[in-house]
Amino acid sequence: MDAVRALHFTRPGQLVTASEDYTLKVWDLNAALKNQQSEHEPIQTLRGHTGSIMSMAGCQGSIFSGDRDGNIALWHVPSDLYASYDEPYCDSESSQIAR
Repeated sequence: MDAVRALHFTRPGQLVTASEDYTLKVWDLNAALKNQQSEHEPIQTLRGHTGSIMSMAGCQGSIFSGDRDGNIALWHVPSDLYASYDEPYCDSESSQIAR
């Protein structure tokens, strides 16, 4: 089982979780409450870490995450919850991974 190690509310109704499965997931809580289903899918999955994500912090629309392998990543979260659902929020211009 992959445990959630950290979470951060980026704006009202939007939650980002960081997990041991090397991913961050973006959740639309307003839609989850509206649909009242027992299971929900994230609206976005952010990939790029090579180890379990152990920490996360947010600041002004950006998320910083750190993994067990010593990497730190910077992710830019768009203001539109459903922007580019099929593409990751991060790319070579909007994210950085450093050791």
